[in-house]
Amino acid sequence: MINRLTRALREVNATRQYFDEVLEHHTELEMQLTDLEAIRSQEERASEAQKEALEAQVKGLMAEKEALNAEKEALVAKKRAVEAELEDLTVKKTVVEVEFDGNRARAEAEIKSSKAELRTPGISVKRSS
Repeated sequence: MINRLTRALREVNATRQYFDEVLEHHTELEMQLTDLEAIRSQEERASEAQKEALEAQVKGLMAEKEALNAEKEALVAKKRAVEAELEDLTVKKTVVEVEFDGNRARAEAEIKSSKAELRTPGISVKRSS
């Protein structure tokens, strides 16, 4: 019977030792789990902060895009106004050129007429004073 008691005591001690090892391993796993949860929580906070920063950046870029579109529209309107002004000035230039050509033709005709009168004998040229 002593052998059975000794064997039973050894089994109890082995079971206790195994239980202690399992409990120690369980404690280590709990600590690792706590560390992993802390890391995960920190990563989630960092991810959320990054998400908010990116959303703010997107809002800023959208506002910049709207401003650039407004500037583009203003420049297009200004271009149209300049083109209209250029068209108007081109028309005025054409009118001035036509008037100039007419005046030049009349002046050349008067010069020819005056030269002809000077060459014709017996015709006196009246001078205006």
